[in-house]
Amino acid sequence: MLFSNIRRIFNKALGQPAYAIRVGIRRLIANAHYIFGGGRSSPPESVTLFLTHRCNLRCSMCGQWGEGGVTKKRSLEFIKEELSFDVLRSAVDGMSSYSPAVTLFGGEPLLYKDCIALIRHIKSKRMHCLIITNGFLIEEYARRLIDSGLDELNVSLDGSRDLHDRIRGVPGLFEKILSGLETVRDLKRSAGKRNPLVNIQCTITKSNYHRLEEMTAVASRAEANSLTFHNLIFTNKEILEKQK
Repeated sequence: MLFSNIRRIFNKALGQPAYAIRVGIRRLIANAHYIFGGGRSSPPESVTLFLTHRCNLRCSMCGQWGEGGVTKKRSLEFIKEELSFDVLRSAVDGMSSYSPAVTLFGGEPLLYKDCIALIRHIKSKRMHCLIITNGFLIEEYARRLIDSGLDELNVSLDGSRDLHDRIRGVPGLFEKILSGLETVRDLKRSAGKRNPLVNIQCTITKSNYHRLEEMTAVASRAEANSLTFHNLIFTNKEILEKQK
């Protein structure tokens, strides 16, 4: 496991050497602050912007929209509530002085109408930008994501075809995502671009923990730059109990 993690980090560093060097320097400075004191902490290394509560999937285990999810119990007014582009742009301008990596999250961030414009603005401030998506809209947004300057495209895949579609509740979703990633790959090649790097993220649940080894073949087919496994975000005890 340790070797696999080292190899994954090394491969990502090769793909984005300038970013890797910048992160390395920042962590050295942060450690120096921690070790030698000085009375203040270093600026955040990363910032996550939550763009929307809305999502076009109803994944069974999701802490927002799944069985027992917290968002589905909210009012329609709450779900529709989103920060304006002007507010988010101002936030980006404010954090540009310390240049954190910016993650765009949701809900499904591609449902936020100014998502691409926001990515472009983040990149205009010379900050690293990545998006976490369920992959449903990759085909539709492929060219715009590449042209925006996005650094990393993090896509949720929880297993091979049958397993992923069952967990996510949409027949044909697995192949739709893979088709979208193929489009991203082809457009990058034709444009002579390396970015966005494609990172596959697999959420470990009671539905797929016994089939995690299948993900290596999935990542290989997607020609992903990395494969990461992570646990669920447990937003309440009900979701936790269902995963035991």
